[in-house]
This record gives sequence, C-alpha cells and structure tokens, in this order.
Amino acid sequence: MKTWLYPIALALAIASGAFLLASAGLLVFAQTQGKVGALVNSNVRMQLIEELHKRPKDEALKQRIRQLDLQLRQKTFTQLRLSANCARAMLVALATFLVCAHFLRAQHRQEPNPLAWGARQPQQEKQATRIARWAAAALFGLLAAMAVWLGTAPARLPERAPAMAETSEPPLTVAEWEQNWPAFRGPWSAGTYRKAVSLTLKWKTPVPLPGMSSPVVWGNTIFLTGGNEKNGHVFCFDADTGKLRWSSEVKVSGPLPPPPKLYEETGMAAPTPATDGHRVYAIFANGNVAAFDFNGKQVWARNLGALESAYGYSSSLTLWQDRLLIQLDLGHEEDGKSSMLALDTRTGRVVWQKPRPTGGSWASPILAMISGKPQVITCGDPWVIAYDPVSGNELWRANGLGSDLAPSPIVASNLVIALKVNAEVLAIRATGTGDVTQTHIAWKTTDGAPDVPSPLFDGKYLYLLGGGGLLQCCDITNGKEKWAHDFAEEFYSSPALAGNILLTITRKGKIFLSEVGETFQPRGTHELGEPCSTSPAFHGARMYLRGKQHLFCFGE
Repeated sequence: MKTWLYPIALALAIASGAFLLASAGLLVFAQTQGKVGALVNSNVRMQLIEELHKRPKDEALKQRIRQLDLQLRQKTFTQLRLSANCARAMLVALATFLVCAHFLRAQHRQEPNPLAWGARQPQQEKQATRIARWAAAALFGLLAAMAVWLGTAPARLPERAPAMAETSEPPLTVAEWEQNWPAFRGPWSAGTYRKAVSLTLKWKTPVPLPGMSSPVVWGNTIFLTGGNEKNGHVFCFDADTGKLRWSSEVKVSGPLPPPPKLYEETGMAAPTPATDGHRVYAIFANGNVAAFDFNGKQVWARNLGALESAYGYSSSLTLWQDRLLIQLDLGHEEDGKSSMLALDTRTGRVVWQKPRPTGGSWASPILAMISGKPQVITCGDPWVIAYDPVSGNELWRANGLGSDLAPSPIVASNLVIALKVNAEVLAIRATGTGDVTQTHIAWKTTDGAPDVPSPLFDGKYLYLLGGGGLLQCCDITNGKEKWAHDFAEEFYSSPALAGNILLTITRKGKIFLSEVGETFQPRGTHELGEPCSTSPAFHGARMYLRGKQHLFCFGE
C-alpha cells in the first residue's frame, strides 16, 4: 500500500540520481582535461627552470620560481580537494538514492488498497506533494552547496609537498657532483680519484640480494641495488659503519610486462644507480625505474616496458641537474626499439625521448663538459652519439662501432675514447656537429680493443684492460702502445685510479696494484675473498667495493 511517504521518496530518488549524474560528469571532465597535471607541469614553470639551468646563480629567478611553485601547489591541492569532497557528496547522494529506491520497490510490491488510498483527502495529497518537492529541492541544494563549499575552501599545504610539486629545489651543481661518487665510475664516469687510498679493510657487510651494480656514494651514504627473479630492491648503507639503514622494494602500479629472462652475467640488478643528494634512482631488467628519498620512501616509479636484451639489460644511469638519463639500446639496429630517454628527477615524467639508430648494447651513457657545455655521450652499434642533456637534441655522431658492445666511453684530453670490441679504439674530437665520421676522428687503432672493461686515463696515458687480462698503456695523442702486461686472469671490473695507483680487480676477487707511468710498475696484490664483477667507488680516503656477497670498505 502506497503511503504519503511514497511521493517524497520518489522525489528524493530523482534528485539524488540527478546529482550523481551531474557530479560524475564533472569529475570525468576534470580528469580527461588533466587539470591537476596541467597545474603541476605548467609550461611557464618549465620555461623558468630551463632559464635557471643557464643562470644557476640568478637569485631573483629562483625567487620567482618559488612564488610560482607556491601558487601552482595551492591550485593543485584545491583542485584535488574539490574532487575528493565532490566524491564524498556523491557517496551521500548514492546512499540516499539506494534507500529511496529500496522503499519505492517495497511499496510497489504491496497490493493497492483502494479504500485506504481513496479515503485520503485531496488536501492531504497536495500537502504530501508539496513536502516531496521541497524535500527534493532541499536535498539537491544541500549536496551541491556541500561539494562547492568544501571543494573551494582554501587548501592547507602539507608540511612537505609531494615530490611532483617540488620546483624550488636548487639545481644540482657541478661542484656537488664532483665532490661525491654519484654514478657509475664516478661523477664523469672516468674511474679516476685524486686521492690515494689504503687497502686496509675497515668493514664488510652482507648485501641482502645479488646484483652486478656498483656502489654510489653521497656524503655518508652508500647506495646499491639487488634483485631476484621477480623485482628489484634498493639498499642504503652507512658509510662509516657499513650498517644497512634501509632496504626498499620498487613497487609499480598498473599492468607490467612478463618477467624478463635473467642471465647469470647480469641478473635483475646490473645497472648502477645514480644519486643527486636528494634522491637515489635505480633501474632494473624488468623495466622498472624508480626514485627513493634518503629515508627509503619511494617518491615515484614507472615501468619502461620490456627491456629485451641478448645478455640482459645493464646500462647504468647518470644525471644532469634535474634530468635522469637512460640509454635504452634494445634489439637490432633495424628494429627501431632503441632510444635515449630523460625523466624529470622529481616526478618521473618523460622530459624528452629520442629514437636511436642503434642495436642492443650494454654500455652506459657518460657526462662530459666540452668547451664549457654539457654533453651526454653514448655508444651503441654502430654509432657514438652525443646529446644535449637538457633538450635531448643530438649534437654529433660518429660511425665506427660494432656489436656486443659493453665498454662505456670516457673523455681524455678532450677526446672521446670509444671501443669497437675486439677490433678498434676510436678517439673522437667532441666539438663537431652532425655526422663527424670523416672529419673528427683524431686517430684509431686496429690491434684490438677490450671486450668488457671500460678504458681509463691518468692525465697522460690511456689504459685498456681486456677481459682476458691484457693491460695496455697507450699514448693519448696517437693511440700507440707504450707497454703491455698480461695478468693471465679474467676481468669484468673496469680499472680504477686512486692517486697514482692503478687498481685492476679480477673476477675471482684479486686486486692488482700498479703505479701508472711509462713502464709497468707492480705495487702488490690484495685478496678480496670472494668473486667480484663490479667497479669500485671512492669518497674521502676510502674505497667501497661490492663483491658477490658483501660490500667492502677499505681505508685508514
């Protein structure tokens, strides 16, 4: 039997349903238009940041960026609050709709009672209808006012804004970069350190998961990566004690590609991470790349897709200011799968991506300052290519490399030294534009080149260490050999220089010490006690080295 509540319930159901449809439409529109993302990724803000790269000491420009950042953050949080409170009002409307719908359905199922219904006076019918209309209008107005008032109220900023909104963060300076060991083989990926170190063992500590990545150091903090067949992890150690401060697993939401095939020589965590003093960045064979703050909290993470590689992905990361630089050399030259990628260090979004006419490689990109301007230099079959790290524009390229390319390039006496595995060593002047194959190759040798370890330069001589143990010292002006020594051991680790002592580390964990110069001058050996395929890191008066199972610290 329908009671006098029936028209009220019907009106409330209609009002709440209309509110739900209108609110849902507004939310969908806001999401598809990307209003929040547009606020955070303001074109004006990005232009100002580009200007700051050119004028890093301009305090007025920094203050302008901070003010704009504050305004954008306020708008962003207001927009987010509007969406959140609109969603809450929708929940209230949905509950009202469901209750009314349930009541109407129950009333509809009852048999009508003509006598009871007919006994109602017309005046009562009119009064019930008026009550229903006023109730519906009041509900709709209340819900709308609630959503608008809550959503447009001034947003209170949290004590620390999310990383995606951090634009007042000062750019990474060259001085900061050089004072630490922030990437593979150091700040300029050269493997050289100006101070001598002692091989007195200070401490060693277990590494929780295996990996082929080398340590990076910022101040009193050491970072390493490791992984299993499913995912990658980032580890943070105290440089004074070796204590594991934290271990964090990379977590990426959304669909992921199938797990990659892992190879014994590379595994999940072959690439060395990079750090800028604010965050540490890591990439893994499953395509996951992530940023963590120094407390171990994941700031952002994303998946780059399947990193298909014949021997597993191993290119290490490097940085220039707020650009995380990733070399993705995959498949074959004709596949069109390779690219050079720059991500915003604060958000993980793509700043630029450039296709590469190269096949798969395992070399890492390096940074260099050429004529006072930064270049990111890459090697991949068959090209050596240099890019502007800020814009991604290609600066120059030279043809001459081959397949199975693992050694990374270095810069020595303003020459880029690149290796065509087991074939040639190329010395390229990095001052040209376009294809410089015919104009800027200063010299090249044809008597073979190392297959895995990267080269090293001591300021006068070039050192080449082959995977089979042959160490060559060459004249940097023409590439001619000065002397050679065969260690008769196997090497994956790239040679390193501390002071005037050259360190070469075998796959079995034996460290050979020799003094650089015009002749081979051995200075002793040291046994690590476990296999080693990584390269050392230096900071202060210490050397840090990762073995198969432990992280070692050597120094006084």
